Amino acid sequence: MNTDHNRLKPQPIPLKGFELRARDIFSKRPLTAHLNRNAGWLQALPRSTEAIESTLFPDYKAYRMESEEVLQLLNRALWNMGYTPSSNSDTDNYTWHWLDGKTSA
Repeated sequence: MNTDHNRLKPQPIPLKGFELRARDIFSKRPLTAHLNRNAGWLQALPRSTEAIESTLFPDYKAYRMESEEVLQLLNRALWNMGYTPSSNSDTDNYTWHWLDGKTSA
């Protein structure tokens, strides 16, 4: 019997690899593609920007990017994809929600 409460929760698909540079993976196309690949996981529960970063991008090297810049790029991408932040915090660590009821196919 396959009911909603018996379904498995979506699992994240982390971006892993050797020498992943922040400038490469946090540019618009690769970032959007990776977030779309993880839409089921992102939409299942509200998640903070830092939790999304550490779960989906565990192996990148910052090189010349500051962590604040990475969070800002991630926040902008989430906003552009239709996610909604839960607070007007002065930090870049928002909690993101998927509010329009759509799920990724």
